[in-house]
Parts: sequence; C-alpha cells; structure tokens
Amino acid sequence: MKNNVLATAVVWLCVGGLARAQEATPSTGTSASSAEVQQLRQQVRALTEMVQSLQQQVNNQQAATSPASAPLPQNPEPPPLGQ
Repeated sequence: MKNNVLATAVVWLCVGGLARAQEATPSTGTSASSAEVQQLRQQVRALTEMVQSLQQQVNNQQAATSPASAPLPQNPEPPPLGQ
C-alpha cells in the first residue's frame, strides 16, 4: 500500500513538474519548436519507464508479502490423550 502511494506521488510530482515547465515557457503564440517537442517526448518516455518500473516493484513486493506466497507452517498431530 505504501508503495502504491509512493508510485502515485512520484507520478503526480513528475506531471506537475512538466506542467510547471510548460507554464514557464513564454507563450508567444508560436508552436513549439522541433527541439522542444523532442525534449518533451524524451521526458514522457522517461516518466513512462519510471512508472512501469515502480509498478513492477509494487507488484513484486505485493507478491512477496502476500499470505498466499508463503507456505503455512505444518503443525504435527498432537499425541492422543491418555497415552
């Protein structure tokens, strides 16, 4: 659960950073240059890879900590009473 929150927070921080970066760019009414578009594409790829990595980490940790993945201890049969 903590990992889901962490992954979500990282995504929101990255998206917020991209939004602020776009707001900081002066708006002159011209379209984005090819270099700016390429830079944004690279940022999106990096963020996508980061999110996929975090999702995989969360899945791995959930699988490792789920009760179904760990075998239950086997208790021996108690001896019969009176013997």
